[in-house]
This record gives sequence, C-alpha cells and structure tokens, in this order.
Amino acid sequence: MVDLAAALRVLQFLETHGVSVAWDGTAITFRPPHPVADGVVEALASMMRPGPDGRSILDAAWERHTPLLNSIRAARPSDVLNDPWRHTIDGLRIFLLSGLGDEAERLGWLRDELYAVPSVWNRVDLCGAALLIGDSAVVEVTSTRIQIRTSSGATQSFYRRPVPDYALAFRERLKAAGEDGRGAEVRLRALEAVVNLYRSHHPDADVDTAKAAVLAAIAAREAAARLKETA
Repeated sequence: MVDLAAALRVLQFLETHGVSVAWDGTAITFRPPHPVADGVVEALASMMRPGPDGRSILDAAWERHTPLLNSIRAARPSDVLNDPWRHTIDGLRIFLLSGLGDEAERLGWLRDELYAVPSVWNRVDLCGAALLIGDSAVVEVTSTRIQIRTSSGATQSFYRRPVPDYALAFRERLKAAGEDGRGAEVRLRALEAVVNLYRSHHPDADVDTAKAAVLAAIAAREAAARLKETA
C-alpha cells in the first residue's frame, strides 16, 4: 500500500526548504530555490555513481565517518539548543563526507583540533574547528588555518594553536630550577611539567604516550646538538 501521508510529509519538508516539486509529463522534477553553481550537479553525480563493487564514493565515506559522527552526537553538551546543534552536525557531516576532514588531517591537524566536543557549549575555545563551520562554506584548508565564508559573505578563520617545542620547554624548566639540571629530582619534576604541557595540547593522550612523545623530542634535540658540535 502506498503511504500517501509519508509522501506528503516529504513534499512538505521540501517546500519548507524552498524546493519546488512538479510533474514534467514523464517524471517528478525538483528545483532548488537558487540556481546551482556550475559543476555542482556533476560533482554530486560523481559521488553517488556506483563503482565496480556497487558502492559509491558517498557510500564509502558514510561507512568510514559514521562512527565519528555517532560519537560526536553522543557527546552532545547538555546546554546546547536543538537548532545550533543541528547546524553543527550538518556542517560537520559535509566537512567529513566531502573529504575536507581527511585533507585537514593530511596537513597535520590533530583530531582534537578538529572534532573536540566541549562539556559546555559556550566554551568555544575548547571546541574543534570542524564543529564551528555550521552552514558556512569552507573556502580554504591549510596546515595552520581553516577559512570559511558565512551566508552573509563574511570570512572567518580558525587557526591551530602553535605546537610547543617540548624539548625547549624541558631545557627551560631545568634552567629555571638551577643546579644546571643535574639532579635526578630536578629532571623528574621538569619532565613531569612538560608531560602535563603535552597533555594540555593532546587531551586524549595518556601519561605514558605523552611521556614517550616528550622524551622523543628531548632525544632528538640532544642528538641534533651533538651533531652540530661534531660538524
């Protein structure tokens, strides 16, 4: 049995968003409220066209990114209203499915920098950049910033926080402690402070992971210093 009520609900939803629906004599046609830019229909067709395995690029993207989308939905802050959260998820979905998220990570953006969900929604400083795009268009993704254009035409940029030089931070801690940093206790306290600094920039890192990363940075700097001395 044809569900006419369900079909009418779809029609109402489309009309509410400015999409006109008509019968052209052979099939139903859909017309968006504004002209579609050149290449958009072709790009959509390329994403939805099935490949040799019967799956489209869009199917594969959905499959790969659905776990992340679900985890972000589950972490929804209790104080965010429905409309802002819907815009957040809609913008995030486009960012991921279009490949912009992959491009940002390839350029060095960390997942926390892109997708961190704050416990309180008004802590924008703790929010991942991809959650702040909403209904804006992404203009550019570089290794240091994501630039968007809002519906009013204004541009806005989200910048990565500078990555600290953990080896330098360790050395400065030793100098501040005095004794040339020779005491084991002094070095231990300095290492602990820099590990905490690392974890403030990588909230998902446990203590062992952070310590390993800091020690690797210190070892690399010391090796470079020795190489310079022998050159």
